Amino acid sequence: MCIETVSTAMNEWPTKPGGRVAIAGSGQAAWAWGLGLMHAGLYITQVWGRHAGRGKALANRLDAKYQGCTHDAPASWDGDVLVIAVADQAVGKVANQFICGPSQHIVHCGGTLAMDVLAAHPSHGVLWPLMNLSQAHERLLQGVPVLLETNNQTLLDILQAWCRDLQALALPSTLAQRTALHLAAVMTANFNNLLLHWGHRILQGQGEHRLLLPILQEQLRLFAEDPADPLVRQSGPAQRGDTETMDKHLALLEQDPEGQALYRTLSRLITQQKSKPGHD
Repeated sequence: MCIETVSTAMNEWPTKPGGRVAIAGSGQAAWAWGLGLMHAGLYITQVWGRHAGRGKALANRLDAKYQGCTHDAPASWDGDVLVIAVADQAVGKVANQFICGPSQHIVHCGGTLAMDVLAAHPSHGVLWPLMNLSQAHERLLQGVPVLLETNNQTLLDILQAWCRDLQALALPSTLAQRTALHLAAVMTANFNNLLLHWGHRILQGQGEHRLLLPILQEQLRLFAEDPADPLVRQSGPAQRGDTETMDKHLALLEQDPEGQALYRTLSRLITQQKSKPGHD
């Protein structure tokens, strides 16, 4: 799928269906969507949040109105689409604090959360980016796959139009597809970040951790260009059964029992995968 260019008419967004957006939340997901949508030309009307400091900071950044989520009865909100950008376990409770008019829509941003958690609202859906949102900025979502699910075509058209002007990749999806991609992202990105942490620790005082960049970049290049199972490219002492080198590594980790345990576990898994048919 190719990335569509930013619409030349994106400054018309506030007058188009879906062009006025309210955000519930003030964490990293709220910042990422708020900054991205504002940069794409949409008008952010309100930021709703429990934490006044963070919520007001985001509202000020987006030139929006801050509203505290302290109401006891469901409240009306200003906009075409309400983006629920909070932790998955809070989505249902937060969504139930709002009422939607006949032309209003509500979406959440959870990767493994069913769309039906919003079923009390007539028009609802999911807007989940396959991206780490911990460092939010205006262009974070450019080129990023955004998995969409809605209960009606009107809302799907709106979300796809958002993605076009965000220069993101709009991908209609099911809960099963999102959950599988979420798991794969955790295995390859979140877990890999822990390994990067260990590499950084090991090289403290011994060398520059950026020297690892070429080998890491080559692995990612091959992953992007070669459809084969990455295990066919597995290398290293565990792959070749080099116990002498492995013992030296474990000795270097003598003062780091967690590092030793991690090294042993991953080495054992590499050895086990090597012994399976098709990986020898």
